[in-house]
Amino acid sequence: MVSEDVRFGTWDWVVFAAMLGISAIIGIFYAVREALGHSEATTGEYLMGGRKLGLIPVSISILVSFFSAIVLLGNPAEMYTLNTMLVWATVGMYLAVVLAAAIFVPLLYPLQLTSSFEVRNNMLYLCKTNSPY
Repeated sequence: MVSEDVRFGTWDWVVFAAMLGISAIIGIFYAVREALGHSEATTGEYLMGGRKLGLIPVSISILVSFFSAIVLLGNPAEMYTLNTMLVWATVGMYLAVVLAAAIFVPLLYPLQLTSSFEVRNNMLYLCKTNSPY
């Protein structure tokens, strides 16, 4: 077996530096914008995008967080070791997503919550205060 010495080439460094540079420019832009007083965003506005994001950015964000590097590396290995049983897990996953979209989203979206932990905290508060609301 031939061992090959693999290192970053010139174009690899250019792409890597461009990615870091663009990320730094975006961070500096928003830091300067906030320092000049053009926006006073709270943590909730940063986390939720001001609740003004459309369907496409939210869908892309969920998709990117779902298909992480672990999934991209792990699924072929799991398919190799377990044959086609991964297909059944995928069917169950799609069923769970459809049921969650049909049951939980209409129930929780009107509450304007940031996290699922807020549901628990609100329920504990209501139980301790014996409040009807």
